[in-house]
Amino acid sequence: MTHRIKGVIASFASAAVLAATGASAVHSEPVASFYRGKTVTLYVGAGAGGGYGLYARLMAEHLGEHLPGKPTVVASFMSGSGGLKAANYVYNAAQRSGVALGVLLSPVPVQQYVRPEAAKFDVNKFQWIGVVAPVVQSFTVMRSAPATTIEGMREKEIIAGATGVGSDTYVVPKLANYALGTKIKIVKGYKGTAAIALAMERGEVHAWAGPWTSKEARFPELLNPEKAVQLFQFGLIRQPGYEETPLLTDLIAVPEKKRVAEFLSGPTALGRSLVAPPEVPSERVDALRAAFDAMVEDDAFLADAKKRKADVSPTGGAETQKLVKRITDVSPNVVEEAKRILLSN
Repeated sequence: MTHRIKGVIASFASAAVLAATGASAVHSEPVASFYRGKTVTLYVGAGAGGGYGLYARLMAEHLGEHLPGKPTVVASFMSGSGGLKAANYVYNAAQRSGVALGVLLSPVPVQQYVRPEAAKFDVNKFQWIGVVAPVVQSFTVMRSAPATTIEGMREKEIIAGATGVGSDTYVVPKLANYALGTKIKIVKGYKGTAAIALAMERGEVHAWAGPWTSKEARFPELLNPEKAVQLFQFGLIRQPGYEETPLLTDLIAVPEKKRVAEFLSGPTALGRSLVAPPEVPSERVDALRAAFDAMVEDDAFLADAKKRKADVSPTGGAETQKLVKRITDVSPNVVEEAKRILLSN
């Protein structure tokens, strides 16, 4: 884990880890009996072809090895409504026994506030198992676009591809239009980030806000400076290795608009996260958190992640639960302004 990420996203809370490990030991046999022979399903709020799919498969392949009883773990892809379809399912319909978990899109906590009619959950009542890595986005613009600078986009329209209203693929260009005065037309409805990347190759769209790690692992051609421009980053920190690319918040001069951007950027710290629904028995939550902690330190997992170019900068479940509370502790004025921006035509 890089020192910079450690500095922004709190490192494992030692007491919480020890408590989780102790609880797991006390309840190991009942938990093992429960999980033995069962299948644990990770419901993923995105398609299989992008970064969330990559991390979900990594977790599915390695988490079961560290859970008492060694259950089978599989990933089920449930994209739709910018990640809300999966979040709503895990919170309201999935089994609350510990066999149904969620891999949520990072903007989900914001959607609870700006789209309350669609977000049927309380993010603070999810039981957060951990974060494998934060997600820092880059706004990539093809060199063939009508404009490739902020100044140019204030004069000429470009087209950005998006999955749904709740995803960062939509939030980032919408926020840029609000805060920077750009003219970015957003085309929604793409079935995952791989479809957007293909649309860029075909010239259907000019831009995409997507994770650096996804582009490095699956779409490296979009990082070729002769082919595309990385206009800015969206997150709390700059991606290591790309420090010369500014954060979107660095480009915003108006304090009120900067506060809205910081609120919308906050959930990127939750990145590639794993959650359990409410009411899962505490001893199973403890076991899931202990298994997650062991997984992200396991040599086999780390080697597999490195092979697939997936960053691993983990945060444990107890610390993530606190982080969610901090992210959602926001003034009503900021929430109303964010809602107005994201829901406007």
